[in-house]
Amino acid sequence: MFETQSEAKPEIRSETRKAFVALVDGGQIASIDSNRAAAIAGVFPAGRQWLRFLDVLLLCLGGLALAFSVLLFVAFNWSELGRLARFALVEGALLLAFVGYWLAGRETLAGKVALLLTGLLLGGLLALFGQTYQTGADPWQLFFVWMLLLTPFALIGRFAPLWVLWAVLVNLALTLYFQPSDRFSTEAYGQLLWVQFAANGFMLCAWEWLVGRAPWLNKRWAVRLLAMATLMSLTLRVVESVFSSSDLWLSAAVFLLALAIVYGVYRYQRQDLFMLTLAAVSVIAIVVSLLVKHVVWNFDNSGGVLLMAVMLMAMTTLAVNWLRSVHRGWQV
Repeated sequence: MFETQSEAKPEIRSETRKAFVALVDGGQIASIDSNRAAAIAGVFPAGRQWLRFLDVLLLCLGGLALAFSVLLFVAFNWSELGRLARFALVEGALLLAFVGYWLAGRETLAGKVALLLTGLLLGGLLALFGQTYQTGADPWQLFFVWMLLLTPFALIGRFAPLWVLWAVLVNLALTLYFQPSDRFSTEAYGQLLWVQFAANGFMLCAWEWLVGRAPWLNKRWAVRLLAMATLMSLTLRVVESVFSSSDLWLSAAVFLLALAIVYGVYRYQRQDLFMLTLAAVSVIAIVVSLLVKHVVWNFDNSGGVLLMAVMLMAMTTLAVNWLRSVHRGWQV
C-alpha cells in the first residue's frame, strides 16, 4: 500500500518540510494559511508518529533502567551478598539480556535494545570482577577491555547506540590513560586532547563514509555527538595553547584546516546547520580566549570584562545572522 506523508520515513518528511518552508518564505503559501497547509502536507508528526516515538523512547529507557537497576542493586547490597550471589546476579542478567536479543530478533528494535543492555551489563561484570579480586589493573584498562569485548556485539547488532557506547569507551580509556585520577599533568593533558581529536575525528570520518554503505548508520544525532567531541577536543587544545603559548601555531593551523573541512563538507555536501553552528561556537570560544589573555589581563577588570562582553555579543549576532543566511540559501 502507498504510505501517506504522515507515515513516510523521517528523511522524506525532512525533505517535505524543507520544501514547505521554502514555499512559505517565497510567498507561494500565505502565512495565514500555513498551518492548514502544513497539516494537509503532513509536515508535522501525526498522532501515530507520536505514539511510535513514545514507544521507542520508553523501550530504550526501560532497557537502560534494567541495566542500571541490576548494577545498583549489587552495589547497594554489596555487604549482604556473597561473592557467588553477586556474580550470579550480573551474569544471569547478562545471559537473559542476550537470550532476549535472540528471541526478539536481530532486526527488531527490542532485540537491539536487549543487545545494548547486554553490552552495558558486560561492563558491570568487568567492574565487579576487578572490585572482587582486586587485580591491581589501571582504571583505563577496564574501559579498554570493555571496548574490545563490546566490539563483536556492535558488529553483529548494527545498532547506532552500540557504536556510540563504543566511542564513549574509547574516550574514557584515553582520558584515564593520559590523565590518571591521582595526578594531573599539563603536558599529558595537551597530549590527551590531540589523541582525542585524532580518534574522534577518525571515527567521525569513518561514520560519514560508511553511511552510504550501511543505512542503519544514518543517525545524525550520533554523527553530531562525534563532531562535538572532535571539535571540543581541538578547541580546548587551541585554548590551552593560547594561555600556555606552546604549539600555538601548530594548533592554529590544524584548527583552520579542520574548520575549512567542516565548512566545505557541511555547507555544500551534507548541508547540516548543526555542524556549522559547532564550528561557529568553536571560533567564538577561541576568540574569547584571545581576548581574555591579551585584553582582560592587560586592562583593569571592569573595562576588560565590558569589552569582552561587547565582543561576545557582536560575535554571537554575526554568527546567528550568518547561519540564518546559509539556511535561507539552502531553501532556494
